[in-house]
Amino acid sequence: MFILFMLYAALGKLPMRNPIEQTRQPEKAPDDLMTLYTINPSEETSIKFKALNEIPRLKDVKFKVIDCVENKYYCEDKGANHLPYVTYKTAYKLVNFTWAHTYDDYKEFAIKMAGHDAITLGTIESMDEFSRRQSAFVMVFNPELRGIVSLDYVEDFRKLAREYKSTHVYLGTCHVGEVAYRENIKKSDLPIIKQLGNDAAYQFNITKPLTLEKMKNFIEAHKCTMKLEITSSYLHDALDCFKDKIVGISFVNSLSPAYSKPGHTNMLMYGYRGKNETRFQFAFVDTDKYPQLMDYFGVKEATTFVVADYRKGAAVFRYFRNFNLRDYTLLESILEKAWKREEVGSDRWYEEANSQVCEKIETNQTTACERMSS
Repeated sequence: MFILFMLYAALGKLPMRNPIEQTRQPEKAPDDLMTLYTINPSEETSIKFKALNEIPRLKDVKFKVIDCVENKYYCEDKGANHLPYVTYKTAYKLVNFTWAHTYDDYKEFAIKMAGHDAITLGTIESMDEFSRRQSAFVMVFNPELRGIVSLDYVEDFRKLAREYKSTHVYLGTCHVGEVAYRENIKKSDLPIIKQLGNDAAYQFNITKPLTLEKMKNFIEAHKCTMKLEITSSYLHDALDCFKDKIVGISFVNSLSPAYSKPGHTNMLMYGYRGKNETRFQFAFVDTDKYPQLMDYFGVKEATTFVVADYRKGAAVFRYFRNFNLRDYTLLESILEKAWKREEVGSDRWYEEANSQVCEKIETNQTTACERMSS
C-alpha cells in the first residue's frame, strides 16, 4: 500500500480535497453576543429573540434582552437612544443592527453574522435559495484548471465578504460542477463572479484576473440592483445605494396600471450600467406590503413616482402621479434636469407635502429628507 501511495504521489495522481473544505474557516467562537435593548422585554418578539440560540446554527451565539425602563442609564450609555435597538458583538467588533425589528430579520441577521463570510453553494437547492436574495454574487472556480497556480483570489473574495456581513449583500462560492453547469458557465470563463439576485437575468459578471480591487469595484457597482425593492428591512441598504445620486422611486400596489410598474425602468438602467453611468438609480416600494414607507417618503397615495435628489446638502423631492415609466425620453429628461438642479415640475397637489416632509420627525427614525440633509 505504501509503494502504491508513493507511486501516485510521484505521478501527481493523489486525490484532491475540495478546495472549499481545505480553506474553511474555523467554527465561530462562543463569544458572539446579540443584544436587544427594548422597553417591552415581555412581548412576543423579545421572548423569541432570547430563544434564538436554540436554533442549531446559532448555538454558539448568546442572546440578551435589556429592559430599558429598569436600566435607562445603562441603555443610554450603550447608545440605545431610539428603541428598539440591537447590536451584534464579535471578538473583533461591534455592529449595529439596521434591518427591520422583526423576529425573522433578527434570525436571518444572526445566521448571516455567525456563519462563514462567504456561503458555500454545493447543491441546486442552495443556489436557488441564494438567488432569491435581492443582492447576491457567486464566485465559480475550478482549481484543477491548467494555468491557475494560486487560490488567493478565493480567499480574497471571502475576506471581501466580511465587509458585507451586516448588510443584505450576500457572497457565495461554488466549486465547478452541477450547480455551475446549470448556470451555463463555460470552463474557459473560470474563475468567474456572477451577479445573481434580482439582476440575474442581466448576466453581469467579471472573469480572470480576479484581483481584490477588481472584485470590490464590481460588487460596489452592482450591489444596488436595477430592480431595487425598498422594504422595511432593506431601507438602510437602499439609502446607502442612493448616496450622491438622483433616484427615481415608483410607489405601486396591486391596482397600479401596467405603465407605472417598476420593471419598465430596467432596460433604461441596463443602458446606464453599460455606459458606466452611476448618477441615477431606480427603486420601488410595494405599498400593499409596506404602507409605512409612504409616510417616510412623504407620499400620499400609491401610483406615485418620486424623483429624489440624494446628493450631499440636498433635500429635494418631486412627485408625479400616474407617471408613464415607458416614456424613456421624458424620464431621461427629468433625471438630467434634476441632476442640473433645474425645475423638473411636479403635481401642485403635492406641494404642501413636499414643504412639510423635511420638518417631520418620527419616533424611532428620521425621515427620508432628514437623512439626506445629515
